Amino acid sequence: MISKHIAEPLTPPNQIRKEINDQISETIEIMMRKDPKQRIGVQELRSLLKSFLPNVDKPQPNRNDLTLKQRDASHQASESS
Repeated sequence: MISKHIAEPLTPPNQIRKEINDQISETIEIMMRKDPKQRIGVQELRSLLKSFLPNVDKPQPNRNDLTLKQRDASHQASESS
């Protein structure tokens, strides 16, 4: 697997999974560049994501933070919809 990463070009993610849009695919490709100096940093990534994912800075609930009761309620709600 490591030798494949080194030797072969990356297949664009949206060629593997058609539901991935072009912007996400390009972002993944930037993050996986072979030369680490050509990859983007966290702040650049955040800015890029904000350009097409407006809610990227909104805190998302962490599933690990939910109590067992909350998980059960959430699971039951998703099953009934």
